Amino acid sequence: DRGTFVYVPREKVPPGKKVIKCKWVYKRKPDRYKARLVVKGFMQSPFDYGETYAPVCKLSTIRALLSKAAYKNYDVRQLDIGNAFVEAFLPKGEEVYMDCIPGFEKDGYCIKLVRALYGLKQSPKHWADLLSKTLTDMGYKRANFDSCLYTYKCPKTKREINIACYVDDLLVSGCTEFIDELVATLQKRFTVRDMGEAKTFLGMEIERDRKKRTLTIKQSTYIKNIAEKFDVQNSHKSSIPMDPGYKPTKSDNQSDKNKAENRPDYDMFVTEYRSIIGSCMYAQMLTRPDIAFTVSALSKYLNAPTLTHMKAARKLLTYLYHTHDRGITYGLAQDLTCVGWSDSDYAGDLDTRKSQTGWVFMLNGGAISWCSRQQNCVALSTPEAEYMAVSDAGKEARSLLKLCVDMFDGKQTCISIFEDNKTAEIWTRQTSHQSKTKQIDISYHHIRDEVAKNRIKIAPIASRLNLADALTKALSRGQFEALNDKISGRVLPTYYA
Repeated sequence: DRGTFVYVPREKVPPGKKVIKCKWVYKRKPDRYKARLVVKGFMQSPFDYGETYAPVCKLSTIRALLSKAAYKNYDVRQLDIGNAFVEAFLPKGEEVYMDCIPGFEKDGYCIKLVRALYGLKQSPKHWADLLSKTLTDMGYKRANFDSCLYTYKCPKTKREINIACYVDDLLVSGCTEFIDELVATLQKRFTVRDMGEAKTFLGMEIERDRKKRTLTIKQSTYIKNIAEKFDVQNSHKSSIPMDPGYKPTKSDNQSDKNKAENRPDYDMFVTEYRSIIGSCMYAQMLTRPDIAFTVSALSKYLNAPTLTHMKAARKLLTYLYHTHDRGITYGLAQDLTCVGWSDSDYAGDLDTRKSQTGWVFMLNGGAISWCSRQQNCVALSTPEAEYMAVSDAGKEARSLLKLCVDMFDGKQTCISIFEDNKTAEIWTRQTSHQSKTKQIDISYHHIRDEVAKNRIKIAPIASRLNLADALTKALSRGQFEALNDKISGRVLPTYYA
């Protein structure tokens, strides 16, 4: 009925064109059974399609949108577009031929697709282009910071609406009247399900207190599920993700007892280890910055984990399970000023002697962007490691300044980054120390230009108050909880006090 495809005789298929196969995929949803026809896109020839890349909304954008919604007390609604890929037409020049649908065969015929189907390599690209054109034609402005963020602000009433798109899921925040108008317009064009006030999005659980103007995101259900999958519910309770001072290495222990390679089921052992780290990584990316360092440290040994590594991984998962109700709360500060913290752990990797970079950016009292990763080269001193860390944080600050322009009217033109190393702070402002910084790669010196243009300000802070310290090393329980409470929005950092 929608003109998704047409039957054509097989002899009319152009020479050289491949007829690809398809199949039905069945899935049980909480409220219904679902069947979807998918194309076996892996059979496509690379000459049969063009670009395939389709962007999705950044996670930092989603968190910033929710943080702003808490501050402004905006409605947050979730929309789901049904059979999104099928809404997009295949452009001229992209002819795709497919076998007849199982159960609807016609002898001597095959199918020529008119619309994109799930499974085609180019389908996400065509859908993203269609959604972008639809929203821009409706008057929404595409953000410079994130190509999947769309905004509109009425110049007279100053009322606004923000839309974050993640494939076929839309998270909408803003004036109720504008949201209702958006839903009504999209329903005329697509099959749209208005799921009401957003309760979950991409696995994040969203809880709000409209009176206090606070919003909390967490992944309690997801964490419980992975804890049950790996059977850690009855493990001894852990209050920190990694033992303080512990630094994993390739061997950890040379005794035969620790050599997991001697196990007959070593392949399964490696698979389980990778699965645990991957599961924890998804939680870290969305709502759990407190485990960022632990995930980063243990991810370096996915190829050849030892028993000690597995023990540390299961301890991490146990910590997640016993703190599953924790997340990030926005609204305690009631301030839409973006501010960051940067730190490093000098020569923290005992195998390569590379340092660990950690940074976190806060908005409205809660973290919206964070990172914990090993530096690309070996630093020769603590100031050099700190300088490379603050330079890396400066890249994110430059990006977040664009977000401030797109979502917050550009009122903030400079982002402060707190750094606890005085020498590194001086190096960002002065170029007179050539003899001490000549070995640093030129790619790190962009921070000086940003500081000179007054778009980034490097501010001093005491080490015990540096929130990024929790992202560079394993801390004791007291230090870890004090910093994590501030990062997660349960306690205001000194900046907001």
